[in-house]
Amino acid sequence: MAQCNCGVDPHCPYDRPVVFRRVEGFYIVVGTDCENWSLHAELNPGTVEISDAVTGERLWPEGTLQ
Repeated sequence: MAQCNCGVDPHCPYDRPVVFRRVEGFYIVVGTDCENWSLHAELNPGTVEISDAVTGERLWPEGTLQ
């Protein structure tokens, strides 16, 4: 089983749907509450924003205005 970033045992559940927005569209992935979304953005070039699919909270980039 993959370990979450917070080190909680048992591990955080993979139950947080997030939206990866790109110029050409978007896709939804599911992660943990403590996921490192900056790392995910770095590993997925072309991502322009990551937000929580339920609340709309912007997760990456942090602290920027659109």
